[in-house]
Amino acid sequence: MEDHLSTGTSYAWEESDWDDNFVEDMDLDENDTTDQEDLTDMEDKSSLATDLATWASKFQVKNNAVDHLLKVLQQHGHTDLPSTARTLLKTPRHVATIQKSGMEYFHYPLHQKLLEHLEKYPVEELHNHDTIDLSFNVDGLPLFKSSGKAMWPVLCAIHLNPTVVFPTTLTCGNNRPNDLHFLEDFVADLEVLLSNGIQCKEVSNRLLQIKNEIPSIFSRTPRSLGEIERWKATEFRQFMLYTGKLVLKGILEDDLYQHFLAFSVAMCLLVSPTLVKSHSEYAGNLLHYFVCRGRELYGEEFIVYNIHSMLHITDDAVQFNGLDNCSTFKFESYLHTMKRMVRSGKHPLRQVAKRIEERQSSPLEKHRERKTVSAKDKAFLLHENGCEITDEMEKDGEVLCRVYHNPLPMFVEPCHSFLVGVYNYNKKQTSMRWIPREQVEKRAIRINHGDTVTFMAILHQH
Repeated sequence: MEDHLSTGTSYAWEESDWDDNFVEDMDLDENDTTDQEDLTDMEDKSSLATDLATWASKFQVKNNAVDHLLKVLQQHGHTDLPSTARTLLKTPRHVATIQKSGMEYFHYPLHQKLLEHLEKYPVEELHNHDTIDLSFNVDGLPLFKSSGKAMWPVLCAIHLNPTVVFPTTLTCGNNRPNDLHFLEDFVADLEVLLSNGIQCKEVSNRLLQIKNEIPSIFSRTPRSLGEIERWKATEFRQFMLYTGKLVLKGILEDDLYQHFLAFSVAMCLLVSPTLVKSHSEYAGNLLHYFVCRGRELYGEEFIVYNIHSMLHITDDAVQFNGLDNCSTFKFESYLHTMKRMVRSGKHPLRQVAKRIEERQSSPLEKHRERKTVSAKDKAFLLHENGCEITDEMEKDGEVLCRVYHNPLPMFVEPCHSFLVGVYNYNKKQTSMRWIPREQVEKRAIRINHGDTVTFMAILHQH
């Protein structure tokens, strides 16, 4: 089951309100008769064409801009390049959709799509796994502020390195699906996979193991009104794990603040692959207290389905070695990508289907660990000392840091704040030191308030 904390909110979405009558040049008209080169004329070995296609697809460059770039490049000697973005990106001219569950509907065969993505992985990555874990997600994706039109895709995640998310079903309509018939093809594909497995040249006679179930999507608890309705999933996570501990102190009454702290500390323990191994039982006890005490503080209406689910997520965190490994953030991120694929209000599902096909030949993007320091990534922890990089220039493999000494706990109930990596320091108790770069790796959030600075270890993985 996907993480019970899933809010169903969009991940870092840009608000859009496109004119439904706007149609991008040479992109959406299924009956367009504009001259198009034979796709076979563009050889895959053309590295420039391949790189241009990957660039245009990755950054969602509009077709008229790509067309102009191709024209300029042809004028400067690259006559082997195609003349249009359609040919460069191998955009399908037709997308055959049907109606299901009151929605426009398009389905990708699950087995075929799995093969296409698995064959992009390095052989050594596949050889390191006896099973391939998949998870699935169904959620609504609002497209426009001016209408209720939304997509309800079925997404699949392949849990290898890197994790890859792709759609197996696309639906689009003015309301949510009116029944579950839109899941029938997906469920049938899944049953075949579970019965027969999947084989390709890199994956031979491997059992496909499905550890997650499709989450319930048709009985959500409504959100309260106000600004919180505009929060993204990452903002909820930041508040839950980090900033909520600080900003609510002194605002909430003490019993309400202690109730929130119990929840926040429990989630910090469960999101960390290290802490969950040694403190899962304690985290489970905190969440049991959170649910029971919440009934006393807020009344029976507090115990909705999402709150009751808090009693069970400890088992998920233990099974998957941290909540990040069974959360929906990877799906929220892909929904954001899908929304950017829609360039006008005309046939949004077909636009998304075309953009997905254009990306099919793109290589995997490795999720690299962040080794460089940016202006907003300068706070770290050295054991129990806060560390702030003051100069990005290195000297003999060392960086100049302001180190904060004599840490104090931000709270001591329900536990000592050091347990979850939260430290308070007096701004005046610091020293400047050259620190070996390899020691500056435990990233943190640094928050100034008055004469105090708080460092919070970043516990989530993605």
